[in-house]
Amino acid sequence: YRSPMDLKLLEEVFFKIKIPVFAIGGIDYHNVLTLRQKGIKRIAVCRAICEAGDVEEAARGFVRLLGSMKE
Repeated sequence: YRSPMDLKLLEEVFFKIKIPVFAIGGIDYHNVLTLRQKGIKRIAVCRAICEAGDVEEAARGFVRLLGSMKE
């Protein structure tokens, strides 16, 4: 288990790095909005989908959630 990266540091990385950067690890429905509010547009989700009771619906849920946040 690894502790989450500090959101301020993650935000700095996203604004300073010129190549595509993805937030990965520990991302779920509850913290996606926080990441988006920090300007983080690229995420990778695994555990929240793979460990869901209904994997297909969990994936659809993320698609709906992220689709509703488009700029």
